[in-house]
Amino acid sequence: MEGSANSSIPRRKPLTANVGIYSVGHHTYWSQFDGLLGEIRNKISVFRAIPGKYNVSVFDFGISDCAETAYAAVPVINSADLDLLFVGMAGSAGAIAGLIINPLIGVIVQNHSYLPLWIASGMLYPVAFILLILFIKRIRPVIV
Repeated sequence: MEGSANSSIPRRKPLTANVGIYSVGHHTYWSQFDGLLGEIRNKISVFRAIPGKYNVSVFDFGISDCAETAYAAVPVINSADLDLLFVGMAGSAGAIAGLIINPLIGVIVQNHSYLPLWIASGMLYPVAFILLILFIKRIRPVIV
């Protein structure tokens, strides 16, 4: 095969994507922790610059800190035709889930055994995948 190792086939269409950034907080924290909102905004601006380096369109949907602003953001996010949405609440969701699940795990183990937990943990990923397939907006191949 002739040609150098650096030769490549030119793209017919530039590789691009629409990426959204959406953050969630709780309005009561802003007065409790001095500078927290500003610090979160700084972290979002640093994060927002990262995908921008890779020829993608970045949409920042701001921070929702109450049910009303979160509800108002839904049609705006849906209309952006995003390929990927980063939601900045995973740490909070994990902490809240831990608060709820840990006492429940103790009750299950104390009254039964670890078997229900092993069964549940084996079922969660397939169930999550099925829910993802059912509720995802669209799945399409990436054309390279």
